[in-house]
Amino acid sequence: MYLEPMNMLIVRVARLNNTEYDAATQLASLRPGSRWIDVYRTLDAIDVGVQGGEVGSVGVGGLLLGGGFSPYLYQRGFATDDIQKLEVVLANGDIIEASSEENNDLYQVLKGGGNGFAVITRFDMQTFDRLPIWSAYREYHESANADEAHIRALRHWTDNPDAYQSGAALIWWTYRPNIDQTIIISAVADTSGRVEPPALRDFLSIPGYNVSEVGLTNMSTAALVTQAPGYR
Repeated sequence: MYLEPMNMLIVRVARLNNTEYDAATQLASLRPGSRWIDVYRTLDAIDVGVQGGEVGSVGVGGLLLGGGFSPYLYQRGFATDDIQKLEVVLANGDIIEASSEENNDLYQVLKGGGNGFAVITRFDMQTFDRLPIWSAYREYHESANADEAHIRALRHWTDNPDAYQSGAALIWWTYRPNIDQTIIISAVADTSGRVEPPALRDFLSIPGYNVSEVGLTNMSTAALVTQAPGYR
């Protein structure tokens, strides 16, 4: 079978990387080439919160067009849910805006639908008052005991009627080539600043971690803690 070669246009948006805040509308305008760490550093300085990625080196555009997990997931939904308006470049070169009030069909499909519909040059995001975040980041070398403990804690968290909207629990297994091992990363947080909340106790009581960072923080700092060395 012969397949015709595809013509593909790659648009580099790395220089579209600034963040602006409008106090009147409480919207933050993010450019697609920004990294989340730069967004947080801009907005944390004025005590403004925004939903975004937990790893600071992740790009704004990719995360928002794909959905986006954040510590505020249980309070506000996906990060893409906080997009209020998009500046969009269509295939014919027209520049339009998409929101719930204009070009709503494009607005809806772009919020989690990926980058195949248009080129996005601006995301206008709903913001909120930033409170301190209490977080606990821990790493475990993979073992049967740690595996089972985290799976039990996750099961209890998802089934727990006492789970609450200001809490977040992200657990993942990842391979570290520099040590040739799979490790478990536990990142739990409370976005209202409560220290060691009871609903997260199952995760906090798991012993055997070899890396631990615990305390009150903000997204500028938290986004650095969850960045593994040498990872993108």
